[in-house]
Amino acid sequence: MLTCKSKVDPAIRDDLKHYSTEHLGRLYHEETTTLIRLRNCNISRDELKAEIHRRRRRETCSFWLTILLLSIAAVASVIAAYEGWRTP
Repeated sequence: MLTCKSKVDPAIRDDLKHYSTEHLGRLYHEETTTLIRLRNCNISRDELKAEIHRRRRRETCSFWLTILLLSIAAVASVIAAYEGWRTP
């Protein structure tokens, strides 16, 4: 699962950095117009939806990567504890 780079204009991308994913989701669901007003610019509903999905994919990927690394660390620590306990 690869995360793609955002395909929105750099000015809009800079403006999107001020918003959390949850806030963008609320903006998407509250606004009924085709353009949604951000701080300094407007973004279309489709672009905003794509940005929300991109962020959620990135967050999900980082969550599962963290779980994987923690699992590996837990197994390694159990093996190290066993080896340390076994040697006199």
